[in-house]
Amino acid sequence: NYPSVIYYKNARLNSPWKDFPAKDARTIVEFKKRYKHLLVQGHYFKGLLAGSAYLYRKLFHK
Repeated sequence: NYPSVIYYKNARLNSPWKDFPAKDARTIVEFKKRYKHLLVQGHYFKGLLAGSAYLYRKLFHK
């Protein structure tokens, strides 16, 4: 994990939404952030899947 994840996890555990799952990526920008985050975290297979979803949406959106 990189340092900013610690603050996010701490805030999430203390929030009223701690019992709800995080929302999935829906926009092109969210998919881009998601695949980059997964790759940095070392989740390479999930990162490649998310990167593929991002690229598909970027190329075929409109």
